Amino acid sequence: MAVPRLLLKREIVSLSLFNCLYDTSSLLTDSGELTHYFSLAGSYFTFVYYLPIYFQSIGNLSAAASAVRNLPLIVSSSGFGIIAGVILSAFGYFHIFLWAGSVLCAVAGGILYTLSLNPNIAKYVCGQLVFGIGAGLCLQVPVMAGQAFAKPEDTASVTAILLFFQTLGGAIFVSVAQSIFTNSLIVNLLSSSPNYHASDIISVGADDLRAHFFGTQLRDILDAYMAGLRATWILGIACAGAALLSSFGSKVRNMRQQITPTVVENGTGPDGECQVTGSTDETSQKDETCVDSA
Repeated sequence: MAVPRLLLKREIVSLSLFNCLYDTSSLLTDSGELTHYFSLAGSYFTFVYYLPIYFQSIGNLSAAASAVRNLPLIVSSSGFGIIAGVILSAFGYFHIFLWAGSVLCAVAGGILYTLSLNPNIAKYVCGQLVFGIGAGLCLQVPVMAGQAFAKPEDTASVTAILLFFQTLGGAIFVSVAQSIFTNSLIVNLLSSSPNYHASDIISVGADDLRAHFFGTQLRDILDAYMAGLRATWILGIACAGAALLSSFGSKVRNMRQQITPTVVENGTGPDGECQVTGSTDETSQKDETCVDSA
């Protein structure tokens, strides 16, 4: 069960919406993380879902072959996810990864938007590599930041909230993209000729168009597919931009900052427990030290 108080933290909300669209002092300090997670997932899954459709419909490839063409994005995002984790563990300031990753995803989305009926290998490989690097740099960062700043008893709840919003963002925006794609496809088909039956064309499937349609009719259908794909990619670019904006909702903090030990006279507080007060510093653990005034 999600702890309601965690949803009021600015950095949790910001990073979650970042991941769903791409710190708790007790957890993350304010509520910024949900937005980032929500937005970035919307951008990432939109491109991951619709690029294979481009390869199947426009490039005339099978589902398996289109998956191979999608490897630059998948491999680069996985590789740079590992690299980002290593650098972040040593560096500590996670916001730089959110900013850089969001910008790279938006730029890569713009490159992929320029794809046409004549697939350009350089464009789709370069665009996917840049997008994968951007996604790898920031896709897992909100979870790492949430866990770093959370109290031990809140770590599981913070992680669950962030991953929930990431999954929610992917589910919502893939559905929105599907609606945009279908509507754009129908509008462009009817603008070419009112005699087209959109339901029949959609039911054929992206990888089987050339077996059912020929000549001018096939050209019109491919034009409509291309228009629909570009409309969905605009959504992905917008989500990457929203993820960048949402990343400013959480405070710039160092993940390596924790509470340092403080020696307390007499060793006990008003309820008889050992007290810890005071400052923050870069150390990996929180400790309590009590001494006797005698």
